Amino acid sequence: MNASVDESFKRQSIVMDFLTGAISGDEARFSAALAALKWAGAFREAFEKLVSVGAVHPRIRPVFRECWRRMKAESYARLDTGAQAPPPDWHLERDLCDRPHLLADGLKLLMPTSEPRQWPFALYRGQRLADHQAGSHGVWWAPCPVYAEMFARMPSRLGSEAGAVVVAFDPHAAIIGEIDGEYLVDPRLLEDVQLVAALPLHRNHKVDDLKHAFAMTGIPDGFDGDGLIEWLDLGMPVGGLPAIRARRVEFIEKVTLVRVPRQDEAPSMSRCRGNVMRN
Repeated sequence: MNASVDESFKRQSIVMDFLTGAISGDEARFSAALAALKWAGAFREAFEKLVSVGAVHPRIRPVFRECWRRMKAESYARLDTGAQAPPPDWHLERDLCDRPHLLADGLKLLMPTSEPRQWPFALYRGQRLADHQAGSHGVWWAPCPVYAEMFARMPSRLGSEAGAVVVAFDPHAAIIGEIDGEYLVDPRLLEDVQLVAALPLHRNHKVDDLKHAFAMTGIPDGFDGDGLIEWLDLGMPVGGLPAIRARRVEFIEKVTLVRVPRQDEAPSMSRCRGNVMRN
């Protein structure tokens, strides 16, 4: 019983340090508390209290962005080595993946405001098909459809369910911030999210096996306004545009050294802007 009480008190202290550091601008206190939010439900508790207060010191925003950026980079580095343990940001993802509105409200307070040099005309997301059908979408989006497709095929994220690539047009009002080419958005402010393609779940292959992730190669990236208009005029075919597929396949082969099988109707596509398959 005493051990349980001590652990509960310790967790409450960490959450209070997170909140106090965020409000006061105490960077060291905030960073230490952020790194200590490691138990199941930790980020939910911290974000609920932060959102109820509704204020963060401006000094904390770049600190949070860099801490989260580093956590994500470390998590993917661990996955690249085949590590089985959850990545450092696993609790954050688990705690808040089913609370996208709470996550968005917290990120609006914690992320620094920034004006990108060019707004994307569209953003893509890979997720469970069932979630899209239920009208549920998360906060992480990318301008690259191939990148979104990688997430739509990840067994570790989908379990045994089918994946989907979805697209949101004119997402400017929903954008909260950007980290290394990925955009954080408030899904409540996305006016029209459309299904690009439902994808079967590939089993028995590694997440980084790029040969399985090329259904989206002909689809324009989110910064290609002319390509998006042409694609929309054609009815958003899953095959996309042949010229874009040709340029993108050539680019992917060059950076991955993986030869992508050509399709008869579209030999090779436009390069993905932002980070190309960083995850």
